[in-house]
Amino acid sequence: MRVVAKFILPVVVLVVSCHLAHRHPAPPEYQALLWIKKLQQAESRYYETYHRYGSLEDLGPSGAMLIEGGAVEGSHAGYRFTIERGHQSYVLRATPVDANKTSYYADQTGLIRISYGKQPATADSEVLR
Repeated sequence: MRVVAKFILPVVVLVVSCHLAHRHPAPPEYQALLWIKKLQQAESRYYETYHRYGSLEDLGPSGAMLIEGGAVEGSHAGYRFTIERGHQSYVLRATPVDANKTSYYADQTGLIRISYGKQPATADSEVLR
């Protein structure tokens, strides 16, 4: 049951959310959060297989095929996505193309941190609840 709650349920929620997003386009912030969740799940799966975290290229079609090709380019819905990785850690940033919007920070802890306005989100930013 724990495996279902940790891995399968978030995937189901993501699939349903993506389906609804295609029918009724979601705001850019919501779309960015969907990509963050997808990238976090891909990083977890990559780590389970390779015992390290991956770059966008590692996670994409030319690597482990855990994300689509468009995500490898690093931008989606008005946000630029970057991953900085270490052997035992990674930092995922989603920064808006328009600097006055919400930015996000996530890492291997699974927490997503948020910053409103011009300052980018960091490890010290407010935790998204």
